[in-house]
Amino acid sequence: MIIKTVTGAGYGDEGKGLMTDYFCDILHNHKVLNVKVNGGAQAGHTVCRLDKESGQYKHWVFRQYGSGTFAEADTYLLDTFMVNFSELLAERKMLKEIYNITTKLYIDKRCRVTLPSDVVMNRCVEEHRTHRHGSCGLGIYETFHRNNDFEAITVRDLIKKFIDNNEVKFENYLYELAKSYITYRACEVYKTDNINISNIEMEKMLKQIEAMNKEFIEAFVEIIRSNDIEFVESLDSIVCKKEYGALVFECSQGLELDQYNERNFPHLTPSNTGLMDIAHAIEDNKLLNNSDIENCFVTRSYKTKHGAGFFIEENSDLQFQFNLYDRTNHRNQYQGTLKYGHLLFGRMKKLIFNQVDYFNYRIKDTGCKTMLSLSITHLDQTNECLVLESGLVNCRDMKFETFDKVYKSFGEKASDIIV
Repeated sequence: MIIKTVTGAGYGDEGKGLMTDYFCDILHNHKVLNVKVNGGAQAGHTVCRLDKESGQYKHWVFRQYGSGTFAEADTYLLDTFMVNFSELLAERKMLKEIYNITTKLYIDKRCRVTLPSDVVMNRCVEEHRTHRHGSCGLGIYETFHRNNDFEAITVRDLIKKFIDNNEVKFENYLYELAKSYITYRACEVYKTDNINISNIEMEKMLKQIEAMNKEFIEAFVEIIRSNDIEFVESLDSIVCKKEYGALVFECSQGLELDQYNERNFPHLTPSNTGLMDIAHAIEDNKLLNNSDIENCFVTRSYKTKHGAGFFIEENSDLQFQFNLYDRTNHRNQYQGTLKYGHLLFGRMKKLIFNQVDYFNYRIKDTGCKTMLSLSITHLDQTNECLVLESGLVNCRDMKFETFDKVYKSFGEKASDIIV
C-alpha cells in the first residue's frame, strides 16, 4: 500500500487541497481512496484544475468531499470526522450539477453527527461573545461538546433512531434533544462566560431549529437512498473489499489549531489536526502493515490566520508589499478578515517533528517505511521567497536537510508544483 498524508503546518489555509489533489493525481493508476481525517463541514480546501481531456477549468472549495475528487479518487470519512448531512447533500448536488462527479463517498458509522441544534447554538454563543473564539459558525465545537458531555450521536445511532421510529417520531426526537441541549448550554455559558441567553431568544432558536430539522431529515433520507454514498463499518473493510492501492489522508485545519496546542488556547479546533488519528488508523489496520508512507506538511511561503486569537507572526504590511490575495477566505461575520504574517520556521519545524516522533512511535511495529516532506505553496506571490522573521530568503538558498523531499508550488494547480 502507498500512503500519503497531508497536514497543515500553520493555522489552516496552507494549501492542503492543492497537495491532496496532486497526490491523488500522480497515484491515479493505483486506485486511490482519499481519507478525510478530522473536522467537518467547516473545512475549506480549494482545488483548481484544468481537465486534461475536456480542457474545462475546475475550481471548488471541498468541505466533506475529499480534495482528490477531481482526480477521480473516492472519499472516506474517517471515524474522527464530524458529518453534517445538510451541508453534505448540498455539496454533493452542486458537484454533480456543475462537474458531473461520479466518485463514491464512504461514511464510517462511528462518525459523530452535527445536528442543526449544534449549528444554531454555536452561532448564538459566538455572537454573544465579547472576544470571539474564531468559530466558523458550523457547529463544530458544539458537536464535540454535546457528544462528550451531553448525548453522543454517531451515524450508527442516527440510522438506528430513524429505522426504529417513523419520520414524525424521529423529528420529535431531534426537537426534544435540541430543546434539552439548548437549555443545558444556556445555563453552562452563563456560568462559564457570563453569556445571558434570554427565554425569548431560546424560543426563536427552537423555531429555527425546527425548520432546519426538517431539511436535515430530508437530506439524511436522500443520502441513505443514494447509490454513490455508502455507510460502512470501518476503513479496513473498504480497503479490502474495493482493492484500493493507495490512501491519501487529508487533515483539516493546521498544527497551530490542534486541540492540544496550549499556546493558542482557547482559539483551537476540537480535534487532532496532525498525525495522531492517522497513526491510530494505520496501527489498527493490519492491511496497512508494511506500507510506504510519506508524511507531507504544507505551509505557504508566508503565514495566514483566519479568525480570532493569538497571531504573533502578524505583519499587515505583507499584504500590500506582495499584493497578497486569497480567493477562498473571504471576510465573514464569524472569522473576520484573513490576516497575513511571516513564518517562524523554527517553530514550524518543532511542531512538525513533535507529530513525526509520535507517529513513528505508534507505527513502529507495523513494518511501515516512512519519509518526511515539506510543501511550500504560494511562492508565485512572493517571488520564490520565504517570508521569514529575519527577512526574505530565496527558496533556492534555504537548506531543508531534515526533509526527504520538498515540493514548491508556483500557482494554484497541481501542475504548478515542482519537486
